[in-house]
Amino acid sequence: MYTILVVDNEKLAREDIIYKVGASGTPFDWIMEASDAYEAMEIIKTNHPDILVTDVLLGGDKSHGIKDGIELIEEAKKINPRMASVVVCAYPDFYYAQRAMRLGVMHYLLKPVKFNEIKTILGELVLHIDAKKREFLVSTDNYALRKRLEDYKLKDKINSYVNGSLEDQEINSESLFNLFPDDSKWFQFWSIRAEDINSIFSDTSESIDRMVYAIKNVIVEVGAGYVISADLVDKSNILVALAASNEQDEIMAGKSLAATAATTLSLIEKSLGIKVDIGLSKLRKRLLSSNLIEAQKAMDVRFCRIQGENKSVHCFEDLEIDGDDKFKDADMLLFKKFVDASDTKSALPIARKIIMEYSKAPYLNIRETYAEMINMVSKVSYKKGVSILSFLGYENISGNIINRFETAEEVADSICSIVEMTLGSWVRYMENTTDVLEKVKKYIDENFADSEICTKKLAQHFCISLGYLSATYRKMYNITISKYIISKRMEYAAKLLKDTNVAIGDISESCGFNNLSYFMRVFKSYYMVTPTQFREGI
Repeated sequence: MYTILVVDNEKLAREDIIYKVGASGTPFDWIMEASDAYEAMEIIKTNHPDILVTDVLLGGDKSHGIKDGIELIEEAKKINPRMASVVVCAYPDFYYAQRAMRLGVMHYLLKPVKFNEIKTILGELVLHIDAKKREFLVSTDNYALRKRLEDYKLKDKINSYVNGSLEDQEINSESLFNLFPDDSKWFQFWSIRAEDINSIFSDTSESIDRMVYAIKNVIVEVGAGYVISADLVDKSNILVALAASNEQDEIMAGKSLAATAATTLSLIEKSLGIKVDIGLSKLRKRLLSSNLIEAQKAMDVRFCRIQGENKSVHCFEDLEIDGDDKFKDADMLLFKKFVDASDTKSALPIARKIIMEYSKAPYLNIRETYAEMINMVSKVSYKKGVSILSFLGYENISGNIINRFETAEEVADSICSIVEMTLGSWVRYMENTTDVLEKVKKYIDENFADSEICTKKLAQHFCISLGYLSATYRKMYNITISKYIISKRMEYAAKLLKDTNVAIGDISESCGFNNLSYFMRVFKSYYMVTPTQFREGI
């Protein structure tokens, strides 16, 4: 994941850039914003963003000594030399452009910033950031490590091709398809969704990495050279694979790859014990990164299980005829009318009705529909003087948040929560970050014994970007959410051990732990003694 800071003293221009950054699909953990150089420098000192996008003419107080966006970049690079930067200006100015070039600014954009332009640039910047990190870590004097760096560069190319941030002709020049066997005739994208890995492993990144590694090993084993896996999409629970078939006939090739996908799915579920859905794009002689959308849409059909059907491999080719979702057009107009009028009571049932239609037939556009609805409510929020974009994060803006949901009901619940937040009473305290964090802290204090509580669940409950919540909570309370939850559980466990004779196993469960041995390890790490020793006063 990456972080980005957008600096512009014009609120409307800043909001426009933030929205386009969020909708670009680039995996940002946190999209930050500042209205002047002083505010920007405070954020840079504290959070070290990967990318800085700043207007040239910042306005505001100059007492801090920074006159414009160029000087802001200069000062920022003293703190974070590897930070990538982009300058935005209302008109071309050679003087500013020349100064920006000297500082290594990677792009100079004119307002209003175009969506396709910012999307392409962000893809390039992510490649640049990853390359710099690898160069920093890898010694240039060690051949084995240099070779690993070259492998990483090719891997970065593949991943950038997959997420659409690299032009097809550029990746083709790198002979991507030479990675497949010489007899490959047809190519296809796979979008592979495992049930929410983050929930299964309670935010333990090491365990998640091991699970992802195991899934990719299954893909490689079953694919036998004809399936190449890329990295996780948005560091979530979606993997992408490029698949090839050596069958001459297109129909036979389609059947062969569908069978390979089904075998892959079955082996993942049996060996790893997790539920998987796979979406397959159309077959093509030459694969374009834009075709990944087909695999993604096919995967989203998982929300529809018709007549008890439990099919988990979905082929886009088979779904096109049934994919017309014009049923929603009239309801979307009605939804927009109620949202514009801030009529929460009327908007909620319409929102739920629209989303739940996707559970009745294999319609293809639930992701776009979700993003369109978010766009409607965010515009109303902005008219009220409240920005919800940074709270929601790019996942909601792009519709990618639905990757995390198991059912259409969960998707409907999410959009309804956001409608309530925007049109209802929550809008009053969303204006103040402190109020939001106090609400989160109070919720933890009252629900820490819930075994399901975690940072991701809190972000969903309060309709806040996961990265935004994590970073701002830690900054305000000087502790991560996970550690705070543990501290509350340990304090409660200590109280029960001192004041009652309740069995340790029951105490573990009442504190929110599903595993007694894990509770014992955490307790000893926290108090430096076992629960029994603590109770006995040893």
